[in-house]
Amino acid sequence: MNNRLLPTRLLKINSNPNTKIMKKILFTSAMLIVSLYSSVSSVHAQAPKRISYQAVVRNASSEVVSEKPVSVKLSVLSGSVTGTSVYSETHSLTTNKNGLVSLQMGGGTLVAGNFNSIDWATGSYFVKTEIDPDGGTNYTIQSTSQLLSVPYALNANQADDISPNRQLTLRNTTDGSILRLTPPGSSSTGGLGTSSNHDLYFYTNNQDRVVFTKQGYYGFGTLNPTSRLHLASNNSEIRLENTVDSSSLYLTAPGAGSTGGIGTSSNHDLYFFTNNQDRAVIKNDGRLGLGVMTPSSTLHVATGNSSELRLQNTTDNASIYVTAPSAQSTGGVGTDGNFGLYFFTGGQDRAVLSPSGNLGLGNFNPPSKVTITGGDVNITDIGSGIIMKSPNGQCWKVTVTNTGTFNSAQITCP
Repeated sequence: MNNRLLPTRLLKINSNPNTKIMKKILFTSAMLIVSLYSSVSSVHAQAPKRISYQAVVRNASSEVVSEKPVSVKLSVLSGSVTGTSVYSETHSLTTNKNGLVSLQMGGGTLVAGNFNSIDWATGSYFVKTEIDPDGGTNYTIQSTSQLLSVPYALNANQADDISPNRQLTLRNTTDGSILRLTPPGSSSTGGLGTSSNHDLYFYTNNQDRVVFTKQGYYGFGTLNPTSRLHLASNNSEIRLENTVDSSSLYLTAPGAGSTGGIGTSSNHDLYFFTNNQDRAVIKNDGRLGLGVMTPSSTLHVATGNSSELRLQNTTDNASIYVTAPSAQSTGGVGTDGNFGLYFFTGGQDRAVLSPSGNLGLGNFNPPSKVTITGGDVNITDIGSGIIMKSPNGQCWKVTVTNTGTFNSAQITCP
């Protein structure tokens, strides 16, 4: 982590040990030049966190106090110059010939608090300096100044080492918006997000790419998502890849160049499942299986004892069924309700089986069991004819002779 340098600040103190100086007039009696800069090492190197501190002590006549033992007490105050002390320590030092004392805040003799646990991201902090020019504990010289840049260096260091009960917060002081990075802990899951009424954006190349809105909508390629998950691009698709065999599943939006859909681009089948059980499959050769995972035809429907295909008109709830034969019922095609079953070719109706069971060929309101309109009944097999039952229950077969006359003969009823 790079060191950061704070601007030099001018503070005034008094080095006369015989004078009790009130804080109100402390700044008018002498001058202390304080140069603060951070010397924060990476936590991965296990180095301590420190702030290097230097002070030049001058007397009331602005003369340097040189080569003299002094005691320094440093306190970190939270919020204001009169705020609560969150950390304090002492140092026993000797000024050099230029009146300079050098120390590292965070490395002195502990009085109270824990320097490494100070949360520099929350609020402002001030350093209170107290000096005993005789090297004792009678701190008669005091001054307080605000830390501006150093805490941010330490705060950046904390980003590499955040305990489960800590979090990194970035606050926009203009509107109060907050971005927070929280590590996982025993009481909560970790994550990155906002704690204010603001969206969360992700960007690359200085361009927004993804947004999580404050309503919980996710936009990828669009910053105005209209659904829970909204993807948008010139060729919008979702790809799920199996890195073992490089097979992929695609979900593609329709566009000018292609239709949308879901499918595979490799030699793999496409399965559909519910309740963790496969229900349908589209084989890689195009066969569709419903209820069967090894379809033997273009459309193969299979279920238990009542396999059927139903097409329903939701306007009047009319349905047509294609039913497979089973032990409980015969298979077939038909309708439910008061609807006839029509047969057509070339887009034109040819026959109908009415709701009452009458069959019409060319006639769509058949008044009898079989009604033929607009055509003939052609029996071409010799010996074939029409079988009719007489009132007494006997069956007679009517055929035609070579001269065109009808011949009837009694037969066993079929």
